[in-house]
Amino acid sequence: MDGKLARLQGTGSLFGGWLDFMLDRLRVMCCTVALFGAQWVLRDDPRFLLLALAVIFLDMLRYLNATKVNQVRADMRNRVSGHPAFEETAPPVFIEHLQRDQRKQGAALTPPAGEVIDLHEEFRYTYPWYRSARDFLMRSRIRPHLLSGVEFQMAVFIVGPAVGHLAAPVVIAGTGLLGFEMFIVHKLLLSTKDFTQTMRRLDAVPPPRGAADACAAASAG
Repeated sequence: MDGKLARLQGTGSLFGGWLDFMLDRLRVMCCTVALFGAQWVLRDDPRFLLLALAVIFLDMLRYLNATKVNQVRADMRNRVSGHPAFEETAPPVFIEHLQRDQRKQGAALTPPAGEVIDLHEEFRYTYPWYRSARDFLMRSRIRPHLLSGVEFQMAVFIVGPAVGHLAAPVVIAGTGLLGFEMFIVHKLLLSTKDFTQTMRRLDAVPPPRGAADACAAASAG
């Protein structure tokens, strides 16, 4: 609860974010060793060790993948925002930020002063039904990411022991988790294509005079 309380109270920090992540992973590892290790000792069945390895691997995959995906998305936005084409104009606005603000305010937003950059155009073209499905789930107070690390841990550490079967929840929830992670990676791949096209379009625009003079001075130096 420490990370959630810090975010709710606005007292989070960069080190606290790291600490929250590491303690969560330590918690999952301890619970996994306790649950599946005990079953291995009691039943002398090595399959429980394989299940333990699968749980730890899937948990690490989910959170490391999420961290790296967020880093790549932030890097793409920073590269677009830092392009010389925007040196003498208003900074660009990314469509995902506009949609997020619109969902929070529940009304149409004032058109932004800067250029609107869409790094999800290819994804929406490939999956035209996604936005309607996402909006329906959010109106129903259901998170669009239906199966992530939290749901996976609930299936393994709560549902499994409650029903007396550990293997089935790991296999079913793990398969769903892998499916969602593959979908996220696929979405990122499509976004990188939009990013490449955006950078090519911006590179084709003559840079502002100030930027051109700076480049010339740097070359002369």
